[in-house]
Amino acid sequence: SLLEISDAIASIRRDLRLLSDECQSLLVQQKRLTSEIQHRLLEIQMVPVRTIVPRLHRVLREVATREGKDVELVVEGDEVELDKTLLEQLVEPLSHLLRNAVDHGVETAALRAETAKPSPATVRISLSHYGTQVVIRVADDGRGLDSRKIRETAVKHSQIGSSEAETASDQELFRYIFL
Repeated sequence: SLLEISDAIASIRRDLRLLSDECQSLLVQQKRLTSEIQHRLLEIQMVPVRTIVPRLHRVLREVATREGKDVELVVEGDEVELDKTLLEQLVEPLSHLLRNAVDHGVETAALRAETAKPSPATVRISLSHYGTQVVIRVADDGRGLDSRKIRETAVKHSQIGSSEAETASDQELFRYIFL
């Protein structure tokens, strides 16, 4: 009777080992399929940046017209793909940067002519991959940031004390434009 029970236990153990191996194999297949599905879903959600470029051109054109400035937008790397939802969320911050570039950075055509700068002014958005990240740079060929004005505004809005503002470097002050 004990021998029969021992044989039955050994048989059950073999069956369990086979089931365990089969489960492991199924888990590996499931992981591979899940990974493939995730990859394909990401591909479906990815769209090139060029899909929002017309809106950015429109924002720049409207602000330039309102300010009476001659500005062109150059977009480099618009073939870079981003998640559709993320790209939609980037439209407003990029539009804000474009408005600021025209409002505060780019000079009028007359002032650009006095300083021998080319007309039209250029605002450039460049996108590139850096490892697994996408880097977005926005630059204009205007006069740059006015550290005096930033210092005054930061103090006015209590973002920095007046004594601290006096000793702050330009680079330290430039951080306040993001607040």
